Amino acid sequence: MNKLILMVVFSSLIGVAYAGDGRPLNKMERQAVIKSVKEQLKDPGSAQFKLGKFVTPESGYYCGMVNSKNSYGGYVGFSPFQGFIFKNKKGGYSAYMMGLDSPEVSAQMCAEKGYKLY
Repeated sequence: MNKLILMVVFSSLIGVAYAGDGRPLNKMERQAVIKSVKEQLKDPGSAQFKLGKFVTPESGYYCGMVNSKNSYGGYVGFSPFQGFIFKNKKGGYSAYMMGLDSPEVSAQMCAEKGYKLY
């Protein structure tokens, strides 16, 4: 039963759409998110991103999806991640992204914040 639920969840994670109002990430926010996610990957150079609108800029909460190669050299499929984008002391942006090891939790948290992963 758990495998069936996981299959449904993962098969539904083909792309990213965002419900409600939102704005695109600016260049510095985008770079901060990508940097934070790549730091957690086994093969950061293989990363493919689906970054949509910033639905919750007031809180800094952000969701997106990443696909990258695993230890065997194969792509694992797009998985959701979540985290926060914030202004740093230098006037730029930093990000703390997490949830790559628990995509089901990330998908649920993102949905609760208004992000729609499909």
